[in-house]
Amino acid sequence: MTFSDWVPVIPSMLAFILVLFGPGLIVLATVMRVNLVTAAVAPAITLGLVGVGGVVLARVGVPWSLFSLCGFTALVALVAWVVRRLMRAPRLGERTDGRQWAWAAAGALVAGVLVGGHVLRMLAVPAAISQTWDVQFHLNAVRYILASGEASSLGLYEVFGSRFYPLGFHSVAAAVVQLTGTGIPETVNALSVVVAAVVWPLGCIALAHVLVPRRPWIGLLTGILASAFGMFPYQLLVVGVVLAQFLTTALVPGVVALGVACLRVGAADSQRRVGGGDLRERFGPPVVRVLTILVACSGLVFAQPTGMLVATALLAPIILAAAGEHVRALVRGGRPAVAVRAAATVLVGLGAVVLIAAIWRLARPPAVGRRWPPVMALREAVRTGLTLSPSGDDIEVVVLALMVLGVLAVVLRPRRWWVVASAAVPVLLYVAAAGMPMEWRLRVFLTDPFFSDWYRLAALLPITAIMLVPVGAGLLADAGGALSGVVVSRSARGGVGAVSALRMVGVVGLLAGVFVTLGLRTPGVDTVVAEGHRVYNESSRFLSAPERALIEELPALTPEGSLIAVNPAMGGSFTWALADRAVTAPYFDTPTTPELAFVNAHLSEIEERPEVCSAVRAIGLGYVLDFGQHAGTSFDAAMWAGFEGLAPGPHLELVAETAPEARLFRIVC
Repeated sequence: MTFSDWVPVIPSMLAFILVLFGPGLIVLATVMRVNLVTAAVAPAITLGLVGVGGVVLARVGVPWSLFSLCGFTALVALVAWVVRRLMRAPRLGERTDGRQWAWAAAGALVAGVLVGGHVLRMLAVPAAISQTWDVQFHLNAVRYILASGEASSLGLYEVFGSRFYPLGFHSVAAAVVQLTGTGIPETVNALSVVVAAVVWPLGCIALAHVLVPRRPWIGLLTGILASAFGMFPYQLLVVGVVLAQFLTTALVPGVVALGVACLRVGAADSQRRVGGGDLRERFGPPVVRVLTILVACSGLVFAQPTGMLVATALLAPIILAAAGEHVRALVRGGRPAVAVRAAATVLVGLGAVVLIAAIWRLARPPAVGRRWPPVMALREAVRTGLTLSPSGDDIEVVVLALMVLGVLAVVLRPRRWWVVASAAVPVLLYVAAAGMPMEWRLRVFLTDPFFSDWYRLAALLPITAIMLVPVGAGLLADAGGALSGVVVSRSARGGVGAVSALRMVGVVGLLAGVFVTLGLRTPGVDTVVAEGHRVYNESSRFLSAPERALIEELPALTPEGSLIAVNPAMGGSFTWALADRAVTAPYFDTPTTPELAFVNAHLSEIEERPEVCSAVRAIGLGYVLDFGQHAGTSFDAAMWAGFEGLAPGPHLELVAETAPEARLFRIVC
């Protein structure tokens, strides 16, 4: 891999940054002050606009494009501005000062370089394709949007067999393909790099900022931390490949940061009057804050609904804590009808948590999807979960030490119990999937929405560190500051300046230590990146080099509008995405007609059975790709028996061949 390999896709990466952040910031600017949290949650708002806009635009017959997205964004922004003006509500949030922006920018830059470097090493070249189960679906979903002009998450059944599938990732990718003309694999990889290296770190930095608002340097520490875990953002680009889950997980920290900021729980300003006029003037009425959080959660739904489930689970302790603080403030303030208002607050808080539990209960995939068993003993799952080391090794001692300090900080300030409670959620979910017996009802309740896939839930473990490590680092800084004061007071020289200097030396030392241990030495990340490089560049599980070469020649070998018979288990489904030629099976779950099912099972008998030609003519089939008999995954062999043993004959004319198991036939009927 060389940097020059990636130069052609730099415009796509820049376009993705604009598309992911621009629409969300435009809408947020009508109701919020532009600050660090606003910037971090903007991609989630954008995905909400993309998801809802995709459905609405498809219903009214407006083709999907970057321009139609901009128009829809302008309409939503206008409505939001009018509603806020009618409610006479101020803009939400506080301004981020210059020092906080500077440290956050430094953290984002360091994270971008580290994470981006790791992902580029994994992919090696922009056109790399993961040799995993779901990648055919993701690439073809982008092609579907380009071909149909529709980005509705409700319109996929006829092509992919899904009544609903979140198309946030694919809709954004399609808009940039239209803008830049870059190939679909290159565009998807460019989007993956931006999500991993920009969206994820910025969300983590914002979450750390609202947890430790008086320590601007936490932004740099968190940026380094966001790059240091193999399980995310790298692992989900290797297994699956689950790009929708990858996107929604990257969005979660920013949404949780928005929740903490809007609910104003545990903020540094301990003198504020919760529920009082000052809070309303600075952060707007509660209904506006709640609506803002819900809009951000809609973005998670159209990225992948499981992200919304995770965000609500992380926010549940925060909601209860905010309700508790509100009740205490009412009681202290001696307001009229305190009992009624306090009871209402408690009921609202508990109702929100019950609603979250109900959503979890209803979010069940089909029974066939609940297939992943535990992979280790419960005790081992607890150990690896608490140490954030799903592989069982590569334990980061620095991270664990700062996490322990974070827990200690909460023990010293028990009113911040919600920090530990929220941070424990990813660990609980991981332990449930990885180690709880399948028959346990708790495991079913917690992990069914994630197909009980421990990889998806292990990807959440870095969020635990993102919540606890900054709090622990803040406690360490407080202890260092106190020690500096003692040292200076016992010396004959110095004063306030000397104490500040010693504190800065301590902070620099902490940041340098974290950078050396987590930024430069990353064995866990290196292991995942090496496996990813093999999956993207060395494996031929679904698509070999000769097969891809033949597919890329199809525009010259077949007329536009041709329909090509393919076996998805052999990699033929990539044809639609790579060559813009329609195929009979864009994915494994594509619905079939009786005629197509007959062709799939009996095409190799076309010389002996005239009814095969009848079915071919009924379908309008013109060609067939023969990619051999070795399947990339288990499948129903009888269903696809017609692709075995294809040979030239009166009804099968050999058009091109790049290898003995990479041939194109024209069907003559």
